[in-house]
Amino acid sequence: MNVGDEVVYLILDERFAYIRLFQQVEKNQSKIELHDVSIRMRFTSYRNTNRESRIRLLTGVNNNVLTHTQITPLRESFIFKVFIVEVCDRDTALNRNPTIGDIIVDGDIQYLKFREYLNPVLATEIEISCDGCQFQHHEIVMCLELNKLKICLLENDENDVLLFNKGNYALVFFCRLSQLDVRIQTIKEGIEKEDEIDRLRDFQFWYQQITNSNISEILQNRLHEKRRQRFDELEYNRKFNEFVEQIRQETDLNRLKNEWITKIDKSKFNDEDKNTLYDLREERIQELQPNESDDYQRI
Repeated sequence: MNVGDEVVYLILDERFAYIRLFQQVEKNQSKIELHDVSIRMRFTSYRNTNRESRIRLLTGVNNNVLTHTQITPLRESFIFKVFIVEVCDRDTALNRNPTIGDIIVDGDIQYLKFREYLNPVLATEIEISCDGCQFQHHEIVMCLELNKLKICLLENDENDVLLFNKGNYALVFFCRLSQLDVRIQTIKEGIEKEDEIDRLRDFQFWYQQITNSNISEILQNRLHEKRRQRFDELEYNRKFNEFVEQIRQETDLNRLKNEWITKIDKSKFNDEDKNTLYDLREERIQELQPNESDDYQRI
């Protein structure tokens, strides 16, 4: 946007953004019509073969005080997706800053699936490459036909968001790094499906896949956390199956009646699995105990 002779840039530093539309309506109006809307967005992307190169941009003006921000060049090509959605849920419509999880299922930008109370009516996307000229300009135009949609303003005592009986539209942005997100999703799905516990250990296969993925430290830490969670899950299953097999192979009645109770009690299994082991222990005791009828002579 322009302030006097200065160009002020808004930095796209989030992977998700949400803007409610038609929020400038005067509250004392009794009859409201939503007319057709044309939305025009212009973007400038910055490239440099020197990944450490930075440029200084004007990003804010407040009471004649200028704010500048240092930005780095693009590291990956990315896809910029823009939607106009109709919000069909009162709580979400009243939320000026919903989270990404309020908008799409699992917060998964790679495979976008809107929540059931959001109806996408328009969509467009552009792919911005990290190759080419140092500065490149991009433009998106979206036209929403509303045909003088008649709406009513509803009461809202919670905040200053305007709520209508229909036509609660919002502009939703998603910024998805095309190659990077595919790489992250591939590692994530591979970890979730991994059945070999040794490949999940530190410094082993999945550790190396994450470390050598050329993604940010924050994203690496999240993937390592998922790797450790999957390792703990498989380790839990391994230990439980080990208990099951040991009980089934136990031949000492005294150990089954005494030591195994303590062993199960002190284990870190959940209550349901502990009860399964107790039942298995009882079954094994019954198998090993002599039949009481054999102790009596037939007369």
